[in-house]
Amino acid sequence: MNIKSYFLWGVGIFVILSVGGYIATRFMVALYSVFEDWQSRRDDEQLRAESESRREMLRKQNEERLDTGCDHFFDDAYGAFPPDVCCRCGLEQQKPLGGCDHQWQKIDGPLPGSHCVKCGKLHGGAKSSGPSP
Repeated sequence: MNIKSYFLWGVGIFVILSVGGYIATRFMVALYSVFEDWQSRRDDEQLRAESESRREMLRKQNEERLDTGCDHFFDDAYGAFPPDVCCRCGLEQQKPLGGCDHQWQKIDGPLPGSHCVKCGKLHGGAKSSGPSP
């Protein structure tokens, strides 16, 4: 064997090892991608289950909150109450965000309006005329 054949053998072995290394690298990347997908799906399912249980808990709390004995009617044709507020008892259909669970009370005056009994927030015409005593 001469130097030319050693060189060709070396180049051939280098090419074969390079192709093998490339294939092994791509295989490892594919395995890692499959693992990441599996892990993200597992995390998504866990978050979905937690979210669903939280929604169910909030729905039950809202049902208990609205269980006041009132035959709720969430439509105010005159605009005295904010949207989705029972015009009979003043509770909102869904508990509002924030610290106050508003209980609206109609204010008599020239413009339809209401105010929250608990925090004093005004709605409608009450903003300009103020709550009556």
